[in-house]
Amino acid sequence: MDVKEFTFEEVIEKINRSMKPYSLSFKEVLWYSRFSVKESVAENFSVQDRIFLAGDASHIHSVNGGQGLNTGLGDAFNLIWKLNMILKYGVSANSLFSYESERKPVAQSVIETSGELVRSTKYSETRTHAQDYVKLVQKHAGNITGMGIRYGEQELHGLSGSRLFDLEIYHGTVKTRLYSLLNYTQFTLLIFGECKVDLNLPEYVKLIQIFPEEFRDGYWTENSPYKNQAVLVRPDSYIESLTALDQVTPQARNNIMEQYI
Repeated sequence: MDVKEFTFEEVIEKINRSMKPYSLSFKEVLWYSRFSVKESVAENFSVQDRIFLAGDASHIHSVNGGQGLNTGLGDAFNLIWKLNMILKYGVSANSLFSYESERKPVAQSVIETSGELVRSTKYSETRTHAQDYVKLVQKHAGNITGMGIRYGEQELHGLSGSRLFDLEIYHGTVKTRLYSLLNYTQFTLLIFGECKVDLNLPEYVKLIQIFPEEFRDGYWTENSPYKNQAVLVRPDSYIESLTALDQVTPQARNNIMEQYI
């Protein structure tokens, strides 16, 4: 609607104008309410690292794009795995400091995306609202699906901070998916290559080796963007770091895990 105050009859009139040559009518209306779009992000997502906001408590926006639920779950997952690391494995509580710095930019980007979408349904210089909407969905597909959400700056960290690609892999002759191997309460160190690595990993890091060609007694795949790399994956399936296999040493292990020890 173009104004804040309007009647039920005015709503039906506008709907029918949009639906021509079809029309809509109601025999009886027991209850209805007005919904208005609000856009806001909490100034802080935590207070003294003891009280945390997540989901609608930390950000609200239009329903366009259907991003609210995924964003709220993303907040919760980000916070939960860090709390689990502290409570179960005794890692440093400093990991909680990254909750707001990681999730607040996501909330802001979601509001921008949903805002563009809802405004395109009302304003269009060329009166091509539907086409405008579709183009925006294509433009923000990574945000809307959640698969394009990343932590950190891409130009500075490459694939670090991006979501791990799911791959079709095999265990012997049995086909499965990479995501099915992940443990969502631990880190996973994925070794994509033939060389063996000897690392004394913390108990909260699960080691999985994936060979580049058919291997009878282990995991293998012929199609991996991470060939000859060691990929450290966080419990929420985001890449913490990548290292070439020929550079994997005990010292490299210390470097990639130091912020959690």
